[in-house]
Amino acid sequence: MVLTHALAYTRHRQHELVACIDPDAKARLAFMEKWKVRYGYSTVDEALKTEQFDVASVCGPTGTHLPTLAKLLDADLKAIFVEKPLDGDAIGAKAIGMNFEQKGIPVAVNFTRRFDPAMHTFQSEIAAGRYGELRSIVGWCGTDLMNSGSHMVDLAIFLIGRVPRVVSVNRMGKNISALLDLGGAPFHLLAANNPACSRFEVELAFSQAVVTIEDNGLALRRRAIVPSPDFIGAAVPERGEWIATQYGSAMLVALDELTAWRPGARLSSDIESACISIALTEAIGRQTQEHSA
Repeated sequence: MVLTHALAYTRHRQHELVACIDPDAKARLAFMEKWKVRYGYSTVDEALKTEQFDVASVCGPTGTHLPTLAKLLDADLKAIFVEKPLDGDAIGAKAIGMNFEQKGIPVAVNFTRRFDPAMHTFQSEIAAGRYGELRSIVGWCGTDLMNSGSHMVDLAIFLIGRVPRVVSVNRMGKNISALLDLGGAPFHLLAANNPACSRFEVELAFSQAVVTIEDNGLALRRRAIVPSPDFIGAAVPERGEWIATQYGSAMLVALDELTAWRPGARLSSDIESACISIALTEAIGRQTQEHSA
């Protein structure tokens, strides 16, 4: 399972992890020892003044993404891999993204499931009509809308190819529910406050099947709609079976795309696509605050 930037560069045959940046000296030294990194710096400015790098990863906490990207605008880089949610600032991220585009530097955004080959296959199956017409989507995630919720929104947009419209938002305690319109198909987003359980599941109901993305994106379950063996005249989803996705190698695919990128090409997840999902998640957050007020 490749779930970190460091492991992705270590595993990828065309990259070598050579430096890290962390203002905490103890954490920086621990990272350097664990990953056998030669160089360590306390700031981005220090790193850029000392060495020349081909690729930079921006994987600090939310709130540091855009300031770091702004510093990297003056660096002579070939590519950038940045964590979502781009500080939850779609407008600011889009402006920086346009600057990188003008410089011819591709920026991949780690909405990881967009790089999963299994999700690309599923997207193609939907477009080809394998499951029939979309009837509804229901997604369950944690209460952090901008971090886990933006993943959910982004995945729905990627799979269906349409940007939903926010219809209504409700809050019950720390739980948030949002109803979105995907061109006539309802998209129910449920952010439940359950510290004891990390959950990311999406159910897509079609006219001919129900497909569920389960196990935090590690499994896909296809359930064809068949005549019920128990209820006469009724049609129900069969039990189906779990099929493993390729989520665990998705970050390697992201590095493949960055390595192969040429001017005019699009990455599976870039600043342009990420800003659409982040702006929508921002809208849900604003309506949640208004509803609470």
